[in-house]
Amino acid sequence: MGTFEGLDIPIMFVAVILASAASSVPDTIISMNDAKKGNYDDAISNALGSNIFDICFALGFPLFFYTIIYGPIVMHQETIEQSSELRMLLLLLTIIAFGVYIFRKVIDGVQAYMLLGIYAIFTLYVIGRGAGHPIANEIAEFLRSIVSYLNLL
Repeated sequence: MGTFEGLDIPIMFVAVILASAASSVPDTIISMNDAKKGNYDDAISNALGSNIFDICFALGFPLFFYTIIYGPIVMHQETIEQSSELRMLLLLLTIIAFGVYIFRKVIDGVQAYMLLGIYAIFTLYVIGRGAGHPIANEIAEFLRSIVSYLNLL
C-alpha cells in the first residue's frame, strides 16, 4: 500500500482526512451561520444530512461504478487491518462526540473545544501511526484487539 511521501503516512489515512476536511468545511460554515441566527435545528440537520450524503453518495456511488466497470476491489491484508482500526477509532470518537451533544443541552466554548479535541486526537493518531510512534502503535493494537473481540461475538 502506498504512503504519503515525506511523512510515511498510509495514503488511505491521508485520503480520509482530506476528504473529511474538504467535505465538512463548507457545511461547518453554513451550520455556524445557522446557529448564530438561532436556527439550531437547521445547523444540526445540515451537519448530519451532509455527512450522510457524503458517506452514502459521495463515497458509495463512485465505488459502485468502479466495481461495475472493473470488478471487485481487492485489498491487501494491511489495508484491511488499517481500515478496521480506523473504523473502530472513528466509532469510539463518534460515541464520545454524541456524549458531548446528548449530555449538554447547549454547546458552549467548552464543548466546542472538546469536539475540536476529538478531531485533534484523530489527526494526531493518523500522523503518529504513519510515523510509527509507539503510542499510536499501542492504540492501533488496542483497536485491533477490540475488532478481533467483536468478530468473535
